[in-house]
Amino acid sequence: MALPPNLDHLLDATQSAVRRHPEHRLEPARRRALYEAFGLKTDPVANRARGWLAVLTAQRVLPIFEQGLPGEELPRRLIEMAVGVLRGKVDVSLAIRAAADGHDVAGRLWGYDEAAVPWNSNLAGNAAHRALAEAAGQTPLTVDTAPINAAYDRDKQSIPHNLWSDEKLAQVAGDAASSAAVAFACSAGSPSCDPDKLLEFWEWWLTEAIPTAFKMAS
Repeated sequence: MALPPNLDHLLDATQSAVRRHPEHRLEPARRRALYEAFGLKTDPVANRARGWLAVLTAQRVLPIFEQGLPGEELPRRLIEMAVGVLRGKVDVSLAIRAAADGHDVAGRLWGYDEAAVPWNSNLAGNAAHRALAEAAGQTPLTVDTAPINAAYDRDKQSIPHNLWSDEKLAQVAGDAASSAAVAFACSAGSPSCDPDKLLEFWEWWLTEAIPTAFKMAS
């Protein structure tokens, strides 16, 4: 399936912006514009494409979680449920409840002592429960799904959520992409991102994941 014309144009512009950015960030405001360019909420193909993109994104970093917390299967089960929703085999209301439960588990660091959970593993797990929510119909990075936690600059002025960094979004809500990008680019000991790894992730997300999501949606 061909990409919507406006989305095709935005992808090229966004890829150029990411390459030019000194830290190779794909800023959340640009990502929100991409999601909106998928199509209206009333368009079933657009909704499925957003859901498949979230699934592909979470699958990309699932090995990071499983390497850091071997034996913990919840993120894999959340992704499998998301696939079931998109294929019409799992009830959406059940998926919404499971996504909320997954968020609670992630917030408690997957049942492990905080010091035992690597940063990148925790964020990769967060991507899985965000993927389920998005597959169940939650549009990523909209005002109604904005994080409620506050963020402040050096002068203690509140920062609007649409200007938050992905490191902040990944820890409190955001979208599957914010959690996955930071998981991919950060280390086990810190959420700070390696710019080269960020570029690698966003290049994949823009050039491979989004076109694949539309093919799967159709």
